Amino acid sequence: MSSKKSQFWIEKFQSWMEESLSSIVKSLPWFALSAVIIVADQVSKAVAVAMLSFSPTQILPFLSLTLACNTGAAFSILEGYGEVLAILGILMSGFFIYAIVRLPENRRMEASAFCLILAGAVGNVIDRLTRGCVVDFVHLHHGEWSFPIFNLADSAITIGAGLWILSLLLSRESAKSRQSGHKTLDET
Repeated sequence: MSSKKSQFWIEKFQSWMEESLSSIVKSLPWFALSAVIIVADQVSKAVAVAMLSFSPTQILPFLSLTLACNTGAAFSILEGYGEVLAILGILMSGFFIYAIVRLPENRRMEASAFCLILAGAVGNVIDRLTRGCVVDFVHLHHGEWSFPIFNLADSAITIGAGLWILSLLLSRESAKSRQSGHKTLDET
């Protein structure tokens, strides 16, 4: 290989490395926030396991703390497929890590969404790998109505998914406004 070609590929590689490192460094605050949520989730689950029984502890008329060991996914679907769900959680975590790193800096709502989903996925994967099930303990109910028992990781995933949908809707509206010549909130 000629020295010019070698130099070209070396420069390409160096440029790629600099760009990659820059993206990773810009993503560190998002990963730190995910880490805080993961720690809060794991601490809350450890406290729940240490202090709660499998019978409800009434906190408010609509809120109980009830320890549950969920071997399935949300709402206990796919019960008994913990290994598959753990692998899926790991793959999804990898996707969201990649997405956070590659996301432009001005897409904060999406970054927040991805950060929350990542934290929730990792929190529940930790449970699946260390306990064989996901520890749930927050139970909302009223009269005969009862919402499935959940945890902080589930809440992070749900809020993150909502934020992601909202960001997609807002970016779609923004694109429509730009196409029609109207100014968006960003441009005013």
